[in-house]
Amino acid sequence: MIGEPSLNQTMMSKEIHAVNSEYQKNYNNDNWRESALLKVIANNTSSFSFFSTGSDEVFKKLNETYLHSNLEKFYDKYYVPKNMKLVVLSNKPLDDIAYLVDNLFSGIRTIDSTKTDDTLEKRKYSPKEFPFEKNKLGKMVWYKRVETGQTIKFDFFCDELLSSFLKSKPSEILKYILSYSGKNSFIKYLKKEKLAVNINIDTSENFRSYSFVSVQIELTKFGITKIKNVIDVFFYYLNFLRIDMIHMTKGIHNDLKRIWKQNFGFKEKSSSVGKNLADLAANMFDCPYGKLLEFDYLIKSYSQDEWDNFIKQFIPDNSIITIGTDYDAPDNLVSSYFSNSDVKKEHWYQTVYRTSQLTSDQIKYLNVFPKTNFDGKFGPKELNIYISNEKNIIKPAASCSKTETARRVSVSEEKIIENVDKEDGKSYTKQYFLKKRVLSEKEKVENKAEKKVEKYFENKNKMKAENKKIEKKSQRKSLLDNSPQCSIFEYVNVKKGIDEITPDLIEQGSQISLWYKVRLF
Repeated sequence: MIGEPSLNQTMMSKEIHAVNSEYQKNYNNDNWRESALLKVIANNTSSFSFFSTGSDEVFKKLNETYLHSNLEKFYDKYYVPKNMKLVVLSNKPLDDIAYLVDNLFSGIRTIDSTKTDDTLEKRKYSPKEFPFEKNKLGKMVWYKRVETGQTIKFDFFCDELLSSFLKSKPSEILKYILSYSGKNSFIKYLKKEKLAVNINIDTSENFRSYSFVSVQIELTKFGITKIKNVIDVFFYYLNFLRIDMIHMTKGIHNDLKRIWKQNFGFKEKSSSVGKNLADLAANMFDCPYGKLLEFDYLIKSYSQDEWDNFIKQFIPDNSIITIGTDYDAPDNLVSSYFSNSDVKKEHWYQTVYRTSQLTSDQIKYLNVFPKTNFDGKFGPKELNIYISNEKNIIKPAASCSKTETARRVSVSEEKIIENVDKEDGKSYTKQYFLKKRVLSEKEKVENKAEKKVEKYFENKNKMKAENKKIEKKSQRKSLLDNSPQCSIFEYVNVKKGIDEITPDLIEQGSQISLWYKVRLF
């Protein structure tokens, strides 16, 4: 399949139909629609602006013989060993694996590397091929969503992140901070003001020469009416991170580093083996082989320079702000940002959209947004005191012997006993401590059971009282209906309330009229 694939024209025609099916599958997906809109406003000389799927409309314009000829040329040019990475997973001995690999893959043709520079390891984009010019963006896009809901997405055109991802992973620090929903956090403020319900941060495109970092916020309907406030507070918070919170980033990095390390140490076997192997093969193009297994799972040393260079790119004039609503653009949005923009329709997904450019005044305002507007609303992300530094945390049974596990449990219990000793100054044996713990658990269960029984009888008594009240009222009504009549005056003279009407009173002839019965009952 890899060494000599069958590139016959019949199979190629079938694949064309498969490509078109994939395009149709994504037609009503708003993520694909947003991506297509970015391509619309991108530099049309960049490969980024090309239609990224394919459809019958595209292929019908091409002669199949011409297409097949170009397919073979593409294969000859790029499908060579220098552009391939191989990952093999097996429980066989290493010598056996080497023998199998040699038999299966040694037949792949080679190519003279002096004849071409089109190997993936050398392939980089020149600035002329960049989709956008850095710090000259500040673009606004509105589009009509297919799916329900309202969103605002901030895309930032950044330097390549692969080199920094090997070490300090600054994009993950930003993701960690923006995803934080605790005290004085960005998303907590938006929720409190009923502007948004969720936030998501992603490195959407990651190339060797540039990358995109996206922050998408799911807005409420009220949030759309206050869209200017959302944009203002977002860039204010980024300024806050860049200037006021710079002294905290190292501590946050250490928190994240410890979390990732523990997750990696306790990572379970994945069921999606194919995806894991594909990810490893892809990482081999960018990562030293000795770091492959930890590339996606561990964070290394902190670099203040890498963080500073990363966060300074998150400014209004280096962003594309995309707003999506499931209805026509609201008036407040049009008047604020799209007053001079006509409604257009994107070609491939037929998405209705508008585009505009932030004015220099708007950009200046967002860059120097007055701090007094949100003074005291935000604070540094608190360091997580609950992340364990304990090196003797018990590992999974698969990687730890029974003897070692028992030893580590013993060490942990002794430490807990020491802490108890310090609190009340008494000395406890391990057996006493364990017995006390068992009794405590038993006590909790008994207390819970008692409360449950008490609640049951409380509800039962309430039900009895309610039934008795209904029965009493019904009895009184029955007695009234069957008693001799009396005048309204006689009843009023008695001055009795409905609850005070007793059988004795009725027997004496003090009966209310039909009109009063209707009114009272």
